[in-house]
Amino acid sequence: DVECLLDDTEEKHHLANDPGLFPGADEYALESHGGTIDPKLFADAAAGIGRRLKVQQLAAVAPNGAALAVAGESQEEFVKLAARLDEASSRAGRRMSFGTMKRFMVEGKFGRVVVLPAGNCAAAARVPRSVATDRVAEGLELIVTASRSTSGEEE
Repeated sequence: DVECLLDDTEEKHHLANDPGLFPGADEYALESHGGTIDPKLFADAAAGIGRRLKVQQLAAVAPNGAALAVAGESQEEFVKLAARLDEASSRAGRRMSFGTMKRFMVEGKFGRVVVLPAGNCAAAARVPRSVATDRVAEGLELIVTASRSTSGEEE
């Protein structure tokens, strides 16, 4: 049963069955969702979608913490924060052996920061606390999808 599997995973610190071994698993590998983030496309998508979601700051960061695209104020500081939150969520996922988080959210006086793993990058947005986390995650997905390009062409 599920409870026994969770207990076993917690004790052994790894999943009983590697998800990568299931038929068709490579079809759903996050790294396979291609294209790089085009900063101009990102800015355009952020302007439209971000305005509706009341996004105050927005960033797409590479796994090494480098900024791929940014929008909003205090960009350098927000990129550092986004990279640290992405790293923390990845570390937590590995530690708890449940893989990649669907989204990661931190809330405080500053509002909400939502981080969304998006294939070969992570997208982060800071919004007021009044905005629902689900809406922000959906918006981030749309922004990243609209920002992808391969060989200079939009997908």
